[in-house]
Amino acid sequence: MQELSLVSMVSIHRIKLGYVNSFLIKENNNCILVDTGMPKSHKKIVHFLQKNSIQPENIKLIIITHAHIDHIGSVKEIKEITGAKVLMHKIEAELVEKGDTPEAVLTNKLLKKIFSSTKREIAPFSVDIKVSDEFSLKEYGFDAKIIHTLGHTDGSISLIFKQKHAFVGDIVMKFPLLSGRSYFPIVANKKEKIYESWKKLIDEGVKWLYPSHGKIFPIRLLEKEMEKKKIVVKDFRD
Repeated sequence: MQELSLVSMVSIHRIKLGYVNSFLIKENNNCILVDTGMPKSHKKIVHFLQKNSIQPENIKLIIITHAHIDHIGSVKEIKEITGAKVLMHKIEAELVEKGDTPEAVLTNKLLKKIFSSTKREIAPFSVDIKVSDEFSLKEYGFDAKIIHTLGHTDGSISLIFKQKHAFVGDIVMKFPLLSGRSYFPIVANKKEKIYESWKKLIDEGVKWLYPSHGKIFPIRLLEKEMEKKKIVVKDFRD
């Protein structure tokens, strides 16, 4: 649990919830929480708020990058505690409101032998803001926007601030033991869309990536990876 950076009036904090990163972004007195970790992670999040003298009601938005259990596990509790609105892509909002989650399709050959691709039932929860592709957060007091970055799941989204810091969920991974140096996620239901989403982030002028698993890193490493593999993405269309 630490402050990662301070850019203009925006401060970024990582909340380590086991192997998952949640992020609290504070702009002036308003906060966004990105993802909520596994079930019962709300206790660690509340402890972080108390330790940093942040009032729960200062969290205005809970942004869910995608609907796997390690990202939505504590949504209901955090929403009740903060009164914040929940934002998700409409594809996965429809799933969670029915108590469903997207399938986790493994890309790692070794892990495929150990685990099977799974879907998991959850307690349904309501989503207040359902987005499709680009969505501005200025109405909610943040100089930031949401873009659709599918590939890990159909409804994966990324949050990009004006300062070009992007919170990308699992569209990239900085977890060497599992992803090596490729930054490719170990779960992807549309592998061919991953590089398209990377290109979309590059074209947005993003400088730093904040993944849900592993450490933050500069986007130039993704560019080098694509150059090394001679990957060319001519156009991005959802």
